[in-house]
Amino acid sequence: MGHCCEILTFDGATSKAEMQAEVNDWFYNNYDRLEGPCPSFAINWSRGNMVFNGEKAVKDYLNKTFGNYDQYAVQYHPEVKSEPSATYKRLVDRCNNEINKLGKAIFNAYHYLDGISSKYITCKDCGSKLNREVMVKSLSKWYTEKIITNDVRDKVKTAMNSSSDHGDLTARQLIRAATNFNSCPVCHACYLPKTTLSSLESKATKIIELEKKVVEERNSSKKYDQKKLMWAVAAECHC
Repeated sequence: MGHCCEILTFDGATSKAEMQAEVNDWFYNNYDRLEGPCPSFAINWSRGNMVFNGEKAVKDYLNKTFGNYDQYAVQYHPEVKSEPSATYKRLVDRCNNEINKLGKAIFNAYHYLDGISSKYITCKDCGSKLNREVMVKSLSKWYTEKIITNDVRDKVKTAMNSSSDHGDLTARQLIRAATNFNSCPVCHACYLPKTTLSSLESKATKIIELEKKVVEERNSSKKYDQKKLMWAVAAECHC
């Protein structure tokens, strides 16, 4: 037995009877038949006078109502497509430039052991003596600067499109490629120089700050059709 949730949207001109019929069809297609005959869950119109700006806002709200099979229906003004503001474009460009810088820095840190001439290195945390040559051989040639940069870019993009105002992205998540490889196999402590770590974290933090500004500017510049209303219904059942 699972839990099936979906937010169904309807044009404002759709009648309540038509919406209820579609919700019933949704239940019929998703309900667990082993629990008996498929019930007809009535839409809860008690919050029908609530109006949100945009589909994202209404879905953020309804997602928090799942769990009690309340089947709330609320209204929202649809977003009007418009050109991004000049400020938004500048912030995106700045963010992309910083991502490129961080990608290069992570790539260089990933190959930190290549720049050491000694055969062994010693972990400062646990004192283990590590064979540098063996560890260097495990470096992936596939893990190029471009791959690393795109990975950082994907993480930032995911944060920007998060359901919250901005994602819970951290500097450590962005620089993980460098710190995870350059860690002691015995105690797992990162042996990158503190100056390298500090530089990586500073670059990553700058990107996160820019990412938040991009999201704030994007949200503040959105426009909504105040003359048009849409419906959204939180459908929920055992599946």
